[in-house]
Amino acid sequence: MQLVRATKSDISYLADLYEKFNVMNLQLQGNLVTQVKCKTVVSSFIGKLKLFKQNIGRREFYQLPRLAEVELSDDDLLAYCEHLEVLKEYMIKRFTDLLELELPNWIIDPFSLDTDKVPIDLQEELSDMHNDVKKKLDLK
Repeated sequence: MQLVRATKSDISYLADLYEKFNVMNLQLQGNLVTQVKCKTVVSSFIGKLKLFKQNIGRREFYQLPRLAEVELSDDDLLAYCEHLEVLKEYMIKRFTDLLELELPNWIIDPFSLDTDKVPIDLQEELSDMHNDVKKKLDLK
């Protein structure tokens, strides 16, 4: 019976974790996904792994609801915390190039760029963009 309980908790943990992976995977798909979006999604996921580890260590399972439904031993929790740490380190190593990608401020916030500091052939277009309320809302 103890083996069945352990297996059930492992399945619950993995089901919750794979659901999180699936959400991340869907965010990284599509023709309009940029490096900025990829960096944001991957960085966020790595941060969530750290958060999941901290919360599991405190027996708080809000983000992992299936895990909350099963009986868990301290050894189970320790194993899941260790797994999340290893997974976080692997993700950092695997996506180092993306995580270290330097993004110029004008890419992150094109509205902060002064029109007189861009090439003259782009000044008029940038001025239009600065005053386009719809674009400002779209980019927020």
